[in-house]
Amino acid sequence: MSPESTLARVPGRGLAGAAAATILRPAGEATGRACLRALDATLASPWTAEAVDRVLAAPVLERALARILEGPLAEAFTRELVRQRVFERLVDQLLAGGTAEHVATRITEGDELDRIVELAVESPTVQRAVVRAVESPGMDRVLGRIVDSPASEKLATLVDDQRRGVHDMVARTRVIYVVGSTEEERGGTVGAR
Repeated sequence: MSPESTLARVPGRGLAGAAAATILRPAGEATGRACLRALDATLASPWTAEAVDRVLAAPVLERALARILEGPLAEAFTRELVRQRVFERLVDQLLAGGTAEHVATRITEGDELDRIVELAVESPTVQRAVVRAVESPGMDRVLGRIVDSPASEKLATLVDDQRRGVHDMVARTRVIYVVGSTEEERGGTVGAR
């Protein structure tokens, strides 16, 4: 409650209260402005910057932060971030500013993607997940469907055709080699008669 409203409510002080409020209002505003100037000067001081740096570097701050994150304040903060749609706004700004494209390009064209995939593949968590997936009953069903599918039959036919083609090519190469060796042993050349 402001000093003016307090004085105006004092019984029998209606006119006096109004006069006091008229006098005190400028004094209160001047005091408030003086306090803000003092605060601005304090915040601009190199001593304040040094004090803030020391507080931020203190181990007690790390412990305090850990306690905050362990407690209900972290959940409340997260709920508020979701309610205020902070993450959505952040993503919107990243997409609008081209940052997402820049990051994606940097990851896909640089060494980062290799490192990310390597770390993911070497991760014990990923390895356990792969083992669980491979050993799961669902994998047997998936493999059964693949083997029984028409595409699998086409693939088997293609592989068989390729195998026969390679076998025929190897057989022709052997014949040419054997014929060439025989002609050379006789002192002739291949195809010369």
